[in-house]
Amino acid sequence: MVVITSLILALGVLAVMFGLPALELAVVLVLLTPVLGALLGSLVGVGWYTYLITLLLLSFVVISLQRWQGNTRCSIREVMHRRRSELLPVLVWIGGVVVAYTLCHLWPDFVSIGERLRDYALLSSVVQHPLEAREPWMSGAVLNYYLYWYRFGAMVSHLAGLEVWQTYHLLQSVTMGLYVAVFFRFLTRHLNFSVAAALGCAVLIAFGSNVAGVVSYATQNSNWWGPSRVIPGTINEFPAWSFLLGDLHPHFLNLPLLPALVLLGMQLLPFLNRQSVWVRLGLWGSFVALVAAWTFAANAWELPFTLMTLAVVLVGVELQRHLLKHTNPVGAPAAVAALVGCFLGLWVVTALFWAQSRNITPPGDPLRFVTLPFGSQTISEVVIWIAGIFHLRIEPPVEAAIGSPARLFLMHWGLPLGLISISLVILSRDWVERVGKVLALVFGYLSGAALLLAGFIGILQGWRIVEQLRRRDNDDRVGAVFFIELLGLAATLGIIFPEILFVDDPYGGPDERMNTVFKFYSAAWGFLHLAAFALVAEAMKRLPQVLRSAALLRCAGVVAVAAFLGFFLSSMKYRVGTEFTIKPYAQGLSSIEKQFPGAGAVIQQLEKMPRGVVLEAQGGAYNFSSMVGTLSGNESFLGWANHVNLLTRK
Repeated sequence: MVVITSLILALGVLAVMFGLPALELAVVLVLLTPVLGALLGSLVGVGWYTYLITLLLLSFVVISLQRWQGNTRCSIREVMHRRRSELLPVLVWIGGVVVAYTLCHLWPDFVSIGERLRDYALLSSVVQHPLEAREPWMSGAVLNYYLYWYRFGAMVSHLAGLEVWQTYHLLQSVTMGLYVAVFFRFLTRHLNFSVAAALGCAVLIAFGSNVAGVVSYATQNSNWWGPSRVIPGTINEFPAWSFLLGDLHPHFLNLPLLPALVLLGMQLLPFLNRQSVWVRLGLWGSFVALVAAWTFAANAWELPFTLMTLAVVLVGVELQRHLLKHTNPVGAPAAVAALVGCFLGLWVVTALFWAQSRNITPPGDPLRFVTLPFGSQTISEVVIWIAGIFHLRIEPPVEAAIGSPARLFLMHWGLPLGLISISLVILSRDWVERVGKVLALVFGYLSGAALLLAGFIGILQGWRIVEQLRRRDNDDRVGAVFFIELLGLAATLGIIFPEILFVDDPYGGPDERMNTVFKFYSAAWGFLHLAAFALVAEAMKRLPQVLRSAALLRCAGVVAVAAFLGFFLSSMKYRVGTEFTIKPYAQGLSSIEKQFPGAGAVIQQLEKMPRGVVLEAQGGAYNFSSMVGTLSGNESFLGWANHVNLLTRK
């Protein structure tokens, strides 16, 4: 932990001294770690000195470009005073790493829940063979999985001399720390929130629960698993729950990736706006391609959401730029058509690429989607017709995989959607518009279908964005709010998507839409909450002064944080280990030793021996399958049945 936090701090201070955005530069250089690991490993071997030298060279390249544009170096005093706002998000990242790392050691054991053992096996395999993907649970096979973050862990492991179990905990901590820091940066830099308010909101995004978690906390329900399964036929995890579970799955590791890259894009906007149209389009295209490539390597399931988000944001930004430069504003219908068309067309563009990345269909076969039976077949027929043009196969509705009921949908998304809805009503221009919005929201809820409810909220978000486009306000802060509201609209569209279509998942049956909903929900969580907080800040300006008093706002903030953090804090007692018997305790062997006496000693002895292939009795799914081979750093002849089935599609 000391190595990674020292590296983050050094990069942040270096950036601040040269007038650069500290968090953004640190994120970019840390994201390059797996790439550098692959290059250095194949060229000169992995070593801390080569890695640090390369990082410094890259830093000075960026610094030189920045100084070439006229920026000058700051003194140490300026670093400590004028540039504190730049260094503060880096310190929040470091603080988040320390807090999360401490929490990880409260539940270090690899107990028989979730996929901790499987993720440990993947990480262990990549640490041992960072340049050669070896399948750990089917010896001799090539690892068919997303390796980006595991290769990041491998590089850190080699640099700091960490054991696999230490690297496992560190990866979880870096993820949560960065997730908090990125949204803290959004709120302080682009929305002008105070440090206390921004930190509270960022912690709420990372460690807060859904509404089901609040209910669970209020009723003192010991079933901490429940809030992640409130919607039938899917998984509706949220970051805090994923952290409590303790898996090292790519969907969790990838949580801060897109927000961090979007944050970087916001820093590039002033530079891009000064360029000609063709240069700007070329740079935007390069940025989108880079983000898509990074997402594809890290978690290809999120590629459709990533491209949809970038498309919605870029269309909105370019429309805004066009209107600021021209006297004739574009009409509302044209703006709405551009935004909605962006959403409807994007999945068609990316569908085949996504299918190939997931190996869902054999080569040459069309991607198989499934529509949901949400009542009227009109949308289904339109979707099927569009898909036919592009030779995509749409299956009939699956009765077992029903769309989300509105009530349960709000049990997961109630906080951000509720704040967005209330804020949009308050921000209405007159009472007629306000009544119309309320009626639309009430009708969406009474319909009982999440699709209609979320659809009406999305339409209201889009309409506000159109109004902002027509106002053509050139204030920088208004521009940042507009940008973040575009992110919120993209997130709303993202959670609507699996209410219409989902990929035919290999699990089949009632869980067919599980992974589509799961991955879209995880990626949308941060942006939707961020947009909700931005809209609340805008709506507060319309309220009477008595409702905006500092004391009242502080009380409301404390109550909200306490309510939505309650689930995480109360559920910790169900995860905290109580009987640690095998040292080092952080290796996580105590639970295994308790259930299988002698297993801990065997694992630790095998760690000292030459690596080999283990033939081991197989356990059930989400159980202690291949535990001896995995935790001793060996491959297994045949591992967890679910994992092998997905690899072989049999």
